[in-house]
Amino acid sequence: MRVVPLILVAPLCVAGSLLARTQVVTVQPKSPGKAASADIHETFTGTAYGETQDDAIELARSKAQRQAIDHFVMQRPPLIWDGTEDYIRKHMTDVGSTVEVKTAEKIPEATVKVEVNLTNAEYRELIQKDRQHRSVERHGIILPIFLVLVVLLGAAGVYHRIDEAKHGRFSRWLRGGAVAVIGAAGIGIWLLVTS
Repeated sequence: MRVVPLILVAPLCVAGSLLARTQVVTVQPKSPGKAASADIHETFTGTAYGETQDDAIELARSKAQRQAIDHFVMQRPPLIWDGTEDYIRKHMTDVGSTVEVKTAEKIPEATVKVEVNLTNAEYRELIQKDRQHRSVERHGIILPIFLVLVVLLGAAGVYHRIDEAKHGRFSRWLRGGAVAVIGAAGIGIWLLVTS
């Protein structure tokens, strides 16, 4: 009876089925009342104080941009792709003549409006890049764990095979080797979890 090939083939089948599954996640913008086929046009306002008028305008613009990015990133599920901020900033513009500057007690206060314009195709591209990032992240977690399982099951198969062939004469050495392999696998799992 061939135990080792079965021990190695079974985890491969399980891992293949796990990797073949895809999770379909539909992400919609948070703004209610918009049709799914419509392009996305959102306006965000930032208000800030500064030492000078230019500082106030820049801080207000930064706040408005942060609100826009948070609006798109903090969806359900949140967007985790590293390039999300840059992608949204690329599609962000200041709204015409909406920079308002007021001076209260010689401290300039600025209000800036920014608009994010995404077509449906651009939004789908953003979501697709996020899904690809999630996929790479999932595989980065699954594959090392799978390798540890293959090593453990392979060690168990080798232990069983040698113990049966030698009728228990090397049982102590085999147990010591099995403990060493299990310990190494445990350390490997610990390193994977803590890194």
